[in-house]
Amino acid sequence: MGENDQSGTVVSKLFTSGSILFVGLACDYGLLFGNKILMARTLSNEGYGAIAFGYSFFAIVSTLSLLGLNSGIARYLPRYESETQQKDIFISAVQIVMPVAVLTGLGIFIFANQIAVAVFDRPAAAGVIGIFALAIPFEVLLKISMSVFQGTKNYTFKAIVDNIGLSLIRVFFVVCALWLGYTEYGASVAYLLSYILTALAGVYLLYSKTNFTRWDRYTPRRKELFLFSFPLMLSSVITIVLSNMDTMLIGYYIGLETVGTYNVVYSLTFLLTVVLTAFRFIVVPELSEHHSNGDITKMRSTYKKITLWIMLVTFPPFFVLIASPELAISLTFGGKYASGSAALVVLSFGFFIHAILGPNAATLTSLGNTKTILFDNVVAVAINLVLNVLLIPRYGMLGAAVATTVSYICLNIAYAVQLYSKIALLPISTAYSRTYLTLLGSGVILLVSREILPIPAVLALFTLVYALTVGKLVPLSELVTIIRDQRSNLN
Repeated sequence: MGENDQSGTVVSKLFTSGSILFVGLACDYGLLFGNKILMARTLSNEGYGAIAFGYSFFAIVSTLSLLGLNSGIARYLPRYESETQQKDIFISAVQIVMPVAVLTGLGIFIFANQIAVAVFDRPAAAGVIGIFALAIPFEVLLKISMSVFQGTKNYTFKAIVDNIGLSLIRVFFVVCALWLGYTEYGASVAYLLSYILTALAGVYLLYSKTNFTRWDRYTPRRKELFLFSFPLMLSSVITIVLSNMDTMLIGYYIGLETVGTYNVVYSLTFLLTVVLTAFRFIVVPELSEHHSNGDITKMRSTYKKITLWIMLVTFPPFFVLIASPELAISLTFGGKYASGSAALVVLSFGFFIHAILGPNAATLTSLGNTKTILFDNVVAVAINLVLNVLLIPRYGMLGAAVATTVSYICLNIAYAVQLYSKIALLPISTAYSRTYLTLLGSGVILLVSREILPIPAVLALFTLVYALTVGKLVPLSELVTIIRDQRSNLN
């Protein structure tokens, strides 16, 4: 890959330092996906919809309770070499966020029935909402502890606890609950237990691997940290609302059964973001360090190389989803959810574009432009809300998919424009334009050929074209170097 040898070295470094994180994320997404398949196939459509609805509410509230301090910790820690100063940041964050999380969780648990009836008009979801509410303090504690390891570039503990551990424990308890005959309430308790155990594991690692849990002789930095993190909190809440608003509004306008089908579709398309998520976690401390050193050129070259890798890894599953959506749903979650195939195609386009434009929000964060991110997200959520309200009552889950796709495209365009205006960064390098055009052009031709060729033949031809394109682009020596470095790091 010849645009910039230095950028290739940097990306190889990112792959190496993050290899355990990639493994962790693969396990996390795989187990989470398998867990959803198990619940979707075992529970009724409405029961699975209740779980999806309750989890969406939990995700929004727990993100709000974090107050953006997990992102604040991840950005601040790399800027301090002294462990004492890093401890000051962590302790200040805990003092702010944990009382908020505990009070929020208890309040929702006590008033779960009123919230389910008065706010969502879904009394059947009250029990699930109440159980998820108890998990809020533990989710917050887990995220805060994991942000310490992100900020110190120790990705191993994050992968073991937050990715692999949480998912394994959750699957184990869900399997036990369903095997014993419990329905959505048993599955909700399984989620609660998994958050309790992994939060305790995170605290144990902090206690044993750092001195952050020793609260003697520290300098409070609450005001400094909160002022930086508050825009990130609003931005994070708006982002999670953007991800879950369609689910909540489908539940409000239509019903929990349709929520279940839409969650199946959303789960499949969300797999397209796994590589982006891995790079986003790794790249914030790296880019923040480049920015503090004034090395904007390295920021740009690294970003473009990362974006290319995301495109190369994400394009095959994207093609499979849009080439045969009914088959993808039926083989995974079951034929009873096949009515979501049209929504699957629409959402796949939205998440694919979101992924291939790269870790733009994370890069803006590393530049310190938290207010810019907040403004962009507010506009995106406003667009999403208006489109959902207009389209869901008339078009159902397809309308929700269109609303989400349009919102994500607008948001990523805004991020890209602002990155260009600040550091002249284009997400896609002109040096690799032929690669992008080859893959996209061949994809379009093969999609059209579905009219005359069976799906297996289309997928086989795509595999051949993809292998030839990537083989020409990526030197074998570079792949060998990355694999060797990853194996050494894992050992």
